Amino acid sequence: MTLEEEIKAITDERLAAMKAGNVGRLGELLADDFMTVSPLGAIQGKSDNLSDVVSGDLKIDSFLTDDYTVRAHGDIAIAAFRNTMTHVFKGQTRSGKYRITSVYMRRKNAWILASNHVMRLD
Repeated sequence: MTLEEEIKAITDERLAAMKAGNVGRLGELLADDFMTVSPLGAIQGKSDNLSDVVSGDLKIDSFLTDDYTVRAHGDIAIAAFRNTMTHVFKGQTRSGKYRITSVYMRRKNAWILASNHVMRLD
């Protein structure tokens, strides 16, 4: 499996865990000091992200990731990709295309997500 295929697989697994509300698996896929920047500029940590899924504030209806560019720097991988997604956040349905830049770290022979920056494309 190429690095790009590995990162796409782990990204899709993370989004599927969010969609299914599987916070146990989601927690395993996020670094303890995980940080994300939302399209609105809000900065959230791992506990915020997990809480949004547990509470139902964040529900993913559908997602499709594509257009990956991945670069490796030792045990760090930086990925830029597109995500076409429909989701509900705090009662508001949102649908669109997003460009995401993710930083992954390899820990114990597995990739975990350290950071995300999300911007809306449309």
